[in-house]
Formats: sequence, structure tokens, C-alpha cells
Amino acid sequence: MSVVVWDGVGLAADRQATSYEMSIQTQKLFRGFDGSVLGFTGEVSQGLELVEWYNNGHIAEQYPEFQKTDDWTRLIVCKVGECFYYEKSHIPLKVYDKYAAFGSGRDFAIGSLAMGGNSVIAVSVANQFNIYCGYGVDYLEPTDNKAH
Repeated sequence: MSVVVWDGVGLAADRQATSYEMSIQTQKLFRGFDGSVLGFTGEVSQGLELVEWYNNGHIAEQYPEFQKTDDWTRLIVCKVGECFYYEKSHIPLKVYDKYAAFGSGRDFAIGSLAMGGNSVIAVSVANQFNIYCGYGVDYLEPTDNKAH
């Protein structure tokens, strides 16, 4: 369970991973090969595999098979001024709103953003009120790095 939030500038995420009745600290934000920021909600091992898939060129034919099942994980990709995400397909879904929140803490986070908070504040609020979110906040902003 997670919360990952885009405020139109950067991406913030909590650090909690919950499995059965145990929670541990983990990392959910990573730098993409192209300067993007990558985050995920869902199974940590699957999220790490999706990050690797994206950073290896996000080739459609190599999209992980687990994504086509009921046990899929969301990959969020933010570039300068835009955000999109992958779910059960290799086709990116664009975020058209000025901000977005994903994961079990999204309702608290969206409320915080609607009240003028940024992504770090929104994750902090979700951490306070959702039992599946916690262990602090990580934050990254995308760069214009065009290197492949």
C-alpha cells in the first residue's frame, strides 16, 4: 500500500510497504534514464521490475507479464510539466489534471492538494491518516536530461 503524489512540479511518495500484517520501510521513487522521476504503487518487487523495464527503454514487447493479471502494479512517470502512468498495458495514460495522487492514501492526498498543499505536504497528510502509508516522505523533481 502506498501514496505517490504529483503536484505539477515533482513527485513525492511515502516509504511504507505493507505485506499481510507487517510494514517495513522501502523506496518508491527513482530517477529515470531520461531525467524523469519514476514512482510506483503496489507490490514492491513488481514496482522495481517496472522501473527497470522503463529504464531499459520501455519496450512494449518486454512489458512484464504480471501486469496483465489481476495482480498488477502502477508505474508513475513524471517529466518536466507532465505526468503519466502505466497500469495493465505498456501504453502510458496521461494525467490531464494539474495534480494527481495514487495508492491507498490518495483521497487524503488529493484533499490536501485541493487545499493548496504541495506533494510533500499531501504525502505527509496521507501518512498521518492512512494506516497503509508512513515512514516519511521522499521527493524528486524531473530534469530536462535528454540522454539515453
